[in-house]
Amino acid sequence: MTYLFGPEHRKPEHEGLAKIQPSPQEPLKVYLHPGQTFVTAEPYDIITILGSCIAVSLWDPTRHIGGVTHYLLPVWDGHKMSSPRYGNIAIADLVRKVTDLCGNKSNLEAKVFGGACMFANFKKDGEEYLGSRNRAAAHDLLHGHQIKIAAEDTLGDVGRKVTFHVVDGTADIEYLRSLYGA
Repeated sequence: MTYLFGPEHRKPEHEGLAKIQPSPQEPLKVYLHPGQTFVTAEPYDIITILGSCIAVSLWDPTRHIGGVTHYLLPVWDGHKMSSPRYGNIAIADLVRKVTDLCGNKSNLEAKVFGGACMFANFKKDGEEYLGSRNRAAAHDLLHGHQIKIAAEDTLGDVGRKVTFHVVDGTADIEYLRSLYGA
């Protein structure tokens, strides 16, 4: 069973996704856009590209169920429409959907990716920038759900392409070129 959740509400699993299956031996691949969450019990590779955004993966190693959410801003302020583009909404959705499939959040492991400062003029000494606030939100929210962060690759000044493998809970990270000086 597979679910995609995004700002447009729940969609059927085939709608709005870029799925690719290169060969029968390889897992299906799905690309997540900002504000989307993908949860599955199937052996998918979930791919997303991050700058200051954060992607959080959850994986149950006993049942091989997992998912990823990709959010842009740390916390919904209560104005306008709530959306998984905000960390507090996205992570709550991810936790709920993964536990719907696996039945128990006590086995879940989290991984956190992204939170880069992509532009030098956004980073001032001693001040938090959007990526660092997004990372802090992920830590706070996962701690509030009592979910351990098993691995993390965050902050810095380069974007990342992350591929999360639901079959074994691992992730591959490809670093993207810095937009300033490096």
